[in-house]
Amino acid sequence: MTTIAAQRINLPGQQNWTAISHSWRGMTSNSDGEWLEIGGYTDRSIQVSGVLGGATVVVDVSNEETPVAAPGTDPQENPIAISTFPAGYSSACEIIGQGTRWARARVVGGDGNTFINATIHVKGPK
Repeated sequence: MTTIAAQRINLPGQQNWTAISHSWRGMTSNSDGEWLEIGGYTDRSIQVSGVLGGATVVVDVSNEETPVAAPGTDPQENPIAISTFPAGYSSACEIIGQGTRWARARVVGGDGNTFINATIHVKGPK
């Protein structure tokens, strides 16, 4: 499995909060993103775009000092698993419901056409 490094983008914040996006670009079949430490942020979401090619993008989370993958869920406690985009859209976005220390995107399956960009956006108090 290939691990993709995340690109960090610091976004302009307000006086009392900060926002950061972490992007994994060019994920292919059965690749995973490097783990991100996001424990201090209150708002978390993931957006996935590109060519899925039969792949599913999941979010792994962990609270362990050395991350051990557990399924990331939305606020209704459904596992995050993006395998299609809504009609008329070329991407999908999900809220990450848990307040965990670590998170990453991971591609499950796919074919030779799979080429995915995944971005986790976090926001929280300064």
